[in-house]
Amino acid sequence: MTNRNRFRPATGFSLIEVLLAVVVLSIGLLALAALQMNVVRSSAEAKSRTTGLALAEDKLEQIRNFTLRSSSTAACPAVGDANWPEQYRCIAAPGAAEQLPDVDGSLGGTDYSRNWRVERYVWDSATELFVSLGAVTADDTAVTAASATYRPGTEFKRVMVDVSWTDAEGDAKLVSVEDVVSSMSPAESSRVRSQRENANRGPQVLITNPEGTPGVIPIAIGGGTETAATNPRPEVAGRQNDQRVVETRFDVLTYAALSNSSNALVQSRIETAVVGCTCVSGTGPSPRYRPTFWSGERYAAPDKVASSAPAAHKSLGNNDPPESRLCTECCRDHHDQGFSGETFSPRRGSHTHNIVNNEYPEACRLIRVDGIFRVAADAYNDYGNLLETANSADDFFPSAAGISNYQGFVLDYLDDRIVSAGSGAYNTILTSAETAALESTHSLNNPSKIQIQASGDFKWLHNRGLYIDWLEPAAIQKINDAKSNCDTSQTTIEACVLEHVPFTSINVTELANWTPASGTQIVVTNNDFLSSLASTEPVRGKAESISGTDGRFIDAIGAIFNSNSGLALLLTPVHADEVLRSDSQTFQIVGSSGGGLSGTYTVTFNGYTFSTSSGALPTITSDPASVCNFATTGATKPNPYTCSSSSLGGQTILTIGNYNYERSASVTETITCSGASGDRNLSVKYDAIYCRNYSVDSATVGAVSGVVGLPEPSDGVMAERTSIEFSAVNPSDAISVFMSLQGETQTPVTCTYVPQGQGFKGTATSANCP
Repeated sequence: MTNRNRFRPATGFSLIEVLLAVVVLSIGLLALAALQMNVVRSSAEAKSRTTGLALAEDKLEQIRNFTLRSSSTAACPAVGDANWPEQYRCIAAPGAAEQLPDVDGSLGGTDYSRNWRVERYVWDSATELFVSLGAVTADDTAVTAASATYRPGTEFKRVMVDVSWTDAEGDAKLVSVEDVVSSMSPAESSRVRSQRENANRGPQVLITNPEGTPGVIPIAIGGGTETAATNPRPEVAGRQNDQRVVETRFDVLTYAALSNSSNALVQSRIETAVVGCTCVSGTGPSPRYRPTFWSGERYAAPDKVASSAPAAHKSLGNNDPPESRLCTECCRDHHDQGFSGETFSPRRGSHTHNIVNNEYPEACRLIRVDGIFRVAADAYNDYGNLLETANSADDFFPSAAGISNYQGFVLDYLDDRIVSAGSGAYNTILTSAETAALESTHSLNNPSKIQIQASGDFKWLHNRGLYIDWLEPAAIQKINDAKSNCDTSQTTIEACVLEHVPFTSINVTELANWTPASGTQIVVTNNDFLSSLASTEPVRGKAESISGTDGRFIDAIGAIFNSNSGLALLLTPVHADEVLRSDSQTFQIVGSSGGGLSGTYTVTFNGYTFSTSSGALPTITSDPASVCNFATTGATKPNPYTCSSSSLGGQTILTIGNYNYERSASVTETITCSGASGDRNLSVKYDAIYCRNYSVDSATVGAVSGVVGLPEPSDGVMAERTSIEFSAVNPSDAISVFMSLQGETQTPVTCTYVPQGQGFKGTATSANCP
């Protein structure tokens, strides 16, 4: 038998293990104790900070809830005039110029010190900034001297409150809060109401009456209400090497003037921005939106489109000129293809883009709707014209007579186009003949000429545009309802209707392009905004005489594209159908002598196809006066024209007219004719009328080029004319005028029928060219 010893391990802990466990436990307990101390300290600090913040906000609330209005200049110092103590509200207790203790004491075992100060601000119309009137003190020693440029009703107070204390570690702590307190007592603010009877409750918004701002012309729409657009303000952005105008801003205000006050009560404000952008075709961001449009009362929030946009704003590199941040919305939304209802370009048959290398230019009008700028239907300038400026040569703005004449013209224009018209004609602009009649009635083209000294003299010009939105069915219905429901025994039909018409008159003097921009007789300033940011004068529209010839007549012309491109200050129009709205002012130079040579010169037209009718040939007039006749013999007749004058040798302006003409051609086609039995499609033979539209591209006399002006009164009409300025025309000179055909369009055709035998006979008539 064999004995085997079995091994049994010892039980319990060794001394080393016990010591290690004690060390680990001690470290944990020490860390826990430190954590507990930090938690207690943080809690105490948070409590102290919360208490300090509550003390600061308590003081702000006390200041906000002031109820006293003082008529004492000691408690509420007058600033500007004797009425100011009644118009400005004073905080019940004055603040302090220094940090004077307002409350000292122990709260929760912590000592707090609260200090506060109040500074007064008021709008200074001289600098167009809010300026500080200094801190409010108990003895008013810091009050700024009175100034007539401080605008009543604009004061507010900036309140700053500091609460300080020392924490348990002996470190200084501080919380600071500040707020702005209106000059109106809270006890009275609840009583602010709209002055219209039965109107919804709402705050009154007071502004300086726009009529007092030079360049702003208010239009009275009835019932004591007026509308006016602020002067457009081009915004410049970029660095010194790539600055450009990125957008144009203006507001359209509807308001009621207050009696015995320079203020006005605002009823609506339409914030507008017009931008020019570079867009990239392809998939753009989503969602996108349809246009905001005038509903008859306001600009409606646009409908959302779930699909991605056909284009996006081009990502511009560091070397590219900047563009407006609103270009994102412009490129994303401004598309009409495939949509019915409200469109961005309602006056165009199709809304297309000139895409080159996947990029294209775009111009958009955006209006703030519910706080967000939305792309609106395109702006449209119905009528542009120059107004009589004041007699003083250095006055930038229209004369009182010019303003009055223009206000009467606008109201009659709106009356003829909308108030007195049927709803089917609301979106049709007046013809040139209708407009000319209104111009004559209101003496709008006075003065017909302005005398200016031969050199060193100048005169400011003022250009305006009358913009009317396209009326969608909702707005048309509002206008029709206003006409039907208008109580003309109490008011006028104009007062009922015009508040529903989206129109405004804009000062476009600094947005227009002016000619002649060079020459030896008169030049008109046409500066850009980048080199004129520090100028206190308008950058455009100043006619200056250089070295004129006595008795010479010179036309100064201001022109602007009639849609978004013009307001966005683009050099070329985004859409080919954007025409120039232009007007001219004739100047007569006095005080020198020159010219005087007698003789003849010739004028030859190039690139032009003459009408077969002698009555439709181009005409030539000149300044100084010439007699120009076309050739009646020779292989090139009616080229050249021969002109004779006794005043050659100096600057000469030729005005080419009557070069647009209509031609007819006999055609047979199937068209829709109307009659007693409804519409019928009939084969009809008729004389179709075609309108040929030419442009004057350039002109030379010998090797010297003339300065070609803008077409007047507008491009494409039969009465279109273009002026060309030559520095000198001498006897025997040969002038070449280069022209091109812009296009030919057929006029609309109407057809009626009468029964004939077993069928019907149609008679079609083509309208005349405009």
